[in-house]
Amino acid sequence: MIMCFFFLRRRVKGAKPAEELPNAVKSMTWIAKLALIDWVGTFLFILGGILVLLALNWGPNDNWKTARVIASLIIGVIVLVACIFWEVVLERKHRDSVISDPAFYQVQPMLPLELFRSYDICALQYGCFVSGIVMFVMFYFVAIFMTVVTGLPPGQAGIQLLYFAPGMVRIRTQSYH
Repeated sequence: MIMCFFFLRRRVKGAKPAEELPNAVKSMTWIAKLALIDWVGTFLFILGGILVLLALNWGPNDNWKTARVIASLIIGVIVLVACIFWEVVLERKHRDSVISDPAFYQVQPMLPLELFRSYDICALQYGCFVSGIVMFVMFYFVAIFMTVVTGLPPGQAGIQLLYFAPGMVRIRTQSYH
């Protein structure tokens, strides 16, 4: 990430070199730039995500029937929907760009919803999501396979997962006689 910041920041699509930026942007202080962050959307997203993850974490232990699991899940989903609604409101305010809008609506949206209007980007996001799930499941079950079936100690089973990291799909099994 650090190398991307230093080597690719000038090559980002749509990014302008510092000399082409308007003077208003160049002269902004870091406090003014912090004011452009969508703090409301960020707070709603984090709060909703934490509540949903808490419900998913507590659910199997509480048989999904306790009030804390149900309340966390329902409130988390409602907060995530409120986050999406807030992003839609910000996007419409930016599209209409009324000068008299309060500074509250001048912030940059955390999640540009125009990303989801392109089929290519949606297909790419779906592919990345599915491949991430497959990779997570593969690591989880390969580690269990190595400890239960082949009898390796947990440390050596973890070492066997290193073969998957660079894309080499080779599992070394040991036979115990």
